Amino acid sequence: MTYLRQINERHQITIPAVLLRSAGIPEHALFSLHAEKRKIVLEPQTVQGQDLSPEDWDKLNKAVQRQLKTKGFKEYSNPRQAKRHLDRLMKK
Repeated sequence: MTYLRQINERHQITIPAVLLRSAGIPEHALFSLHAEKRKIVLEPQTVQGQDLSPEDWDKLNKAVQRQLKTKGFKEYSNPRQAKRHLDRLMKK
């Protein structure tokens, strides 16, 4: 089944639960995203080694939001690098 969704003013979209279930994707799954020929592709990812706690994810999200406002955003290719950056930001 195809679903029609609108991107809201915060650039967010809701994926229907039935669609996630049919794809076998659990709640709180991590994804990488990329653009491919006018499509956005979501790929489930697993994190090897130490994962971030929910509190650290929340801190990281707040830090990223601050960086986006100041145009100081930096993208990391793996969670370990992001965690190190988060630790540095939280010390400031």
